[in-house]
Amino acid sequence: MSRLAQILSLLDLAPVGAAVEPPFADMRLAGADEERILARLHAVALEMLSAPEPSTATPEAPAIGLSADLAGATEEQRRVVDLIASGPRGSVPSPFLAMLDAPHLARVIQEVGAVIRFGSTLPDAQREIAILATAGAARCGYEWTYHAPAARAAGVPEATIAAAHPDAQAHAPSEPDATIIALCRELIAHNVASPTTLASAIDQIGRTGASECVAIAGYYALLANFIKTAGFDQPFG
Repeated sequence: MSRLAQILSLLDLAPVGAAVEPPFADMRLAGADEERILARLHAVALEMLSAPEPSTATPEAPAIGLSADLAGATEEQRRVVDLIASGPRGSVPSPFLAMLDAPHLARVIQEVGAVIRFGSTLPDAQREIAILATAGAARCGYEWTYHAPAARAAGVPEATIAAAHPDAQAHAPSEPDATIIALCRELIAHNVASPTTLASAIDQIGRTGASECVAIAGYYALLANFIKTAGFDQPFG
């Protein structure tokens, strides 16, 4: 029943002796003060009209994957959701919702991501710089918004975060931050790093660290594809 219909129904006062629902349980038409009834009706009507209408909209289904309410999820999809939520992420971020049309792939991809993000040999700050550089180069606002706070929590300077932004006009103020950003940008733009940039990365963060940056660029570019295809992306902050 709409609010207007509810208000109009309140005006249909019960006959003497009939049960009256709150907020008029203490009133009867016979013998009741007319002004008091009208004042109460007026107050209730204003309160009901000022309150927001309850939403009846259902979440729009993404182009691929599932929406956050998991509407229509199969048993296999729910098993993957439970697996991700019970892992180190503690929830199911949008990229994994986007890939749930292929739950067998989602299961494996999230495992790779867990190693990249939570089992990296890179210091947390360097890993987050690589992720932000990849998000910026791929122009994926969702990943940028998701990881910028993590970068700050890991101690990444604001100047370095700004340098990783896709519209940055300045380089990171120190190494190896600038080299990590350059490496990930080149990988996204050309699918290969220049010999000079790769050599600098190996010199500064080692062969393992450079290899992990290559993996980060590839993995987060994959997530960006799912995010954008499903319609989960958002503008850069």
